Amino acid sequence: TDTKQVMIIEGGPGTGKSVLAINLLVALTNESMTCQYVTKNAAPRSIYATKLKGDFKKGRIDNLFKGSGSYTETNADELDVL
Repeated sequence: TDTKQVMIIEGGPGTGKSVLAINLLVALTNESMTCQYVTKNAAPRSIYATKLKGDFKKGRIDNLFKGSGSYTETNADELDVL
């Protein structure tokens, strides 16, 4: 829809929240949506980016993974999904 929505995924460690987020990132990116995975912890961002690099350019993959402080000067509606 054209209406902004929020989905909160709850669960303890090891329940698949990050796996779900990565799968959504892939699916929505394949739908030509501008998406980013946001976490305050740099370790998972680094691991996911390294695993996904393959044939893609470094900048393209690194742009998918951001820290929560990255959005202080982001324009409204610049991204489709966070």
